[in-house]
Amino acid sequence: MHDACNVDITSAYLKELLAPGGVMMVLEGTYNPRFQLVSFGFIEGLTQYQDERVETHLPLLPASRWCQLLEQSGFAKVGAIPEAGMAEEVFNYHLMLAQAPSEHPVLHWSPLIGRLRKELPEYMVPTNFHLIRQLPISANGKVDRKALSQRNQTVLKTEYKAYRALTQTEQQLAKIWQQVLHPESTSSESTSLEINNPEGNNSESNFFAAGGDSLLMTRIAGLIKRQWQIELSLGSLLAAPILSEQAELIDAANLLIGSVGEREEDDLMPMYDFEEGEL
Repeated sequence: MHDACNVDITSAYLKELLAPGGVMMVLEGTYNPRFQLVSFGFIEGLTQYQDERVETHLPLLPASRWCQLLEQSGFAKVGAIPEAGMAEEVFNYHLMLAQAPSEHPVLHWSPLIGRLRKELPEYMVPTNFHLIRQLPISANGKVDRKALSQRNQTVLKTEYKAYRALTQTEQQLAKIWQQVLHPESTSSESTSLEINNPEGNNSESNFFAAGGDSLLMTRIAGLIKRQWQIELSLGSLLAAPILSEQAELIDAANLLIGSVGEREEDDLMPMYDFEEGEL
């Protein structure tokens, strides 16, 4: 996690990806030896930070500080192994453990957007929604707008865009999403994803906003492999939680496989064409 520009934002976002009560385990360097700082400086740089490391220019945080950050981000339980004073600390690495709250609120966007579209003209319907648990209050008891604008960056942002007809890949992927997110209502005739769009399918549907998490995304990866005989990494799927984005990854992988197959066929073709009777 030390690669993140802002560890506060990253910690909060990671919590949003976990299922209620889910546990995150991260192996992280927690000491800044001089030789490692040299490699950090050349490879990653030491100027991209937007958090407390702006002042220290030290990329790695101690285990105790990581625990504080994770607690501030809303994790219910946090811990680090090895504990302070243990001999294993000599390796300068810690396994961070953090458990998400057992009650993890999920906002269902469809009824909210549907109601807004009934009450407001289309141009007034918000395009970005931010889920926060409480409004930040300033010292004089008013809403702290500056803190609110900063906090908006730390939570999952879900965009609603005008929907269009789904491509064939998006339709097939929508069935997979439906199977994983709502197995009790899955049927061969139902492919509707009422996630961001109250009118049904939406290519901009967000897997996490629909109630998905990183564990369910592993099932998505397995079903994609079964459906299209391609293997997409879990990291690429987590980085592209939008239905259209994942469909583009699938189409790109299929295109790559097809081009490789064509080249292999070309390699097998004879170099010369012979007329009948020449051989």
